[in-house]
Amino acid sequence: MSGTNKPGICRKTPKEQLPPASSLAPQDLSRKSGLIESPWFLGGTFIVTLILWASAFVAIPVALQDADPMPVIMGRLMISSIIFFPLLVRDRAKIRSRFKKDWKQITLMGISGVTVYLLALTYGQRTVGAGQTSLIVNMTPLITGALAALILKEAFHKRMIYGAFISLLGVAFLVLGEGEALSFDPNTLLVLFATVSASYYYILLRRLSKHYSALTLAALTVIIGAIATFPFGLASISGLAGVGVQSGLAILFLGAGSGFLPYIGWAFILSKMPAGKATLYLYFIPVIATILGWQVLGEVITPDFVFAGALIILGILIGTGAWKNFGFPKKTRRTVKTTVKTTVKTTVKTNVTCKEVP
Repeated sequence: MSGTNKPGICRKTPKEQLPPASSLAPQDLSRKSGLIESPWFLGGTFIVTLILWASAFVAIPVALQDADPMPVIMGRLMISSIIFFPLLVRDRAKIRSRFKKDWKQITLMGISGVTVYLLALTYGQRTVGAGQTSLIVNMTPLITGALAALILKEAFHKRMIYGAFISLLGVAFLVLGEGEALSFDPNTLLVLFATVSASYYYILLRRLSKHYSALTLAALTVIIGAIATFPFGLASISGLAGVGVQSGLAILFLGAGSGFLPYIGWAFILSKMPAGKATLYLYFIPVIATILGWQVLGEVITPDFVFAGALIILGILIGTGAWKNFGFPKKTRRTVKTTVKTTVKTTVKTNVTCKEVP
């Protein structure tokens, strides 16, 4: 998706695909496990997995209604760590054989994918809505592609530049707010920073997924990330005692619902279909999160928000090359591509002209 595969790597290995998901979307580790083969079961698993991931963006504001961000983060991490710990015990032999060699990358993976990501995301969502957050986080594959070109020296396509331009234009609409009077919400930049941190996490995940299963990497990420977060949140754990029922249930959902179950669902899905095709459906996460935010949080869906969201998703589809798989006619793709190129060149020329004016 977001980066090109190196020559010689078998495309049938789903671990090499990076799903453009939200928080901590897993790689494929699934093996034939004798689960139900019915297409209805696959469809139901898909729906539940997408809803669980999208619901995380709604559960955070619910948890923050009568709790500070730090207790929410610590609560969800403690729950996730308890659930994931038995997986580490089960795979301890495999982990021990390579951990001395990979511990630095695994530690960075936990810090970037959990500590930094959750701190920036949770504090950002104090004022940023579920729909806006999910749209920005959905830029992960685009940013991952850029980082892969810089860090892994993978091919950098021009489409990434065009896609980034369109998506960032959409983000600018979200950052500056809606309506006639422009307003700046710095918490939106926190969400954007969380997305960059998650993208770096995926770069590390890509390297390590050749040697560890996705659930093992997820368990290592969550537990090491929790340990790294512990010094910042030690004093705030007592704040969980005063959390109301609604916020408590939201924290429980964040730790067990969106923080664990989707890993199982995604692994099963990727055992039944190619990763490239499956990841296309993850673009529905912002749509689901926006609808849930409207229903649960009472967030307003305005035309400006829809326009900004459309720009972000269009930029992601162009930048990752995913839109080719949606069946758009070649003529339509050429028209959009020409329009984007013209817009980018016009914008650059306009900026240069403006700078030359004293």
